[in-house]
Amino acid sequence: MRKLFYERLKIIDEVIERGPEDCDLSRDVEPYLLEDASINYFFNNLQDLEWLDLLIRAGKFRNVPEPMQDAKRGTTAYPLWPESRYLARMASKAPNTVLEVILQLPNTETFGFMKT
Repeated sequence: MRKLFYERLKIIDEVIERGPEDCDLSRDVEPYLLEDASINYFFNNLQDLEWLDLLIRAGKFRNVPEPMQDAKRGTTAYPLWPESRYLARMASKAPNTVLEVILQLPNTETFGFMKT
């Protein structure tokens, strides 16, 4: 049975509170990240540096959303990337690790620059 949104957020809170030590992301977190709001919730509520290695190993920082072009309107939208807010919070705690993650990102215009 599919859980209601607020029930899934409660489970996400419980997983975050337990910490990453025995967490299997594919079993304990990913089934509850069904829409942008729950994904945002998860990454916005991670405050602990201990999650960083697990998230890196799970490949959570590999895919940056591409800008969305609307040729008719002549506009570009830059989708949110919730993972980046967690990385920003961790940058002061583990600057070298966060830098390594950023340097391994694919070239993109999402952040207004292309790595060279």
